[in-house]
Order: sequence, then structure tokens, then C-alpha cells
Amino acid sequence: MCKRKLAQTMTHLIYIRHMLVKHWNRLPREMVDAPSLETFKQKKGFDKPKQLQHGAINTI
Repeated sequence: MCKRKLAQTMTHLIYIRHMLVKHWNRLPREMVDAPSLETFKQKKGFDKPKQLQHGAINTI
């Protein structure tokens, strides 16, 4: 029983690794090469709220 559980766990880990690499390879090169996510956000302008990005003024 223990060997079966180990085999299931290993299969699961291999699947998780495969999915992680698949999604990693889809990331833009700028994001992969950025030293941090915060640096990437600042370069691309994601650090500002959407209302401010487009110059819209939120009046409530």
C-alpha cells in the first residue's frame, strides 16, 4: 500500500511540474527577465489603478 501511495504522489508531482513549465513558457520574456514582479508592473504601468491609467476621473 505504501508503494502505491508513493507512486501516486510521484505521478502527481510530475504532472504539477509539467503544468508549471507549460505556463512558465507562456509568460512574456519581459516578465521572465524582470528581477521582480513589482519591477515588471512598474515598467508596464500596472502599478496604477485603472481609472488613473486612462486619465479618467472618478467622481462620486
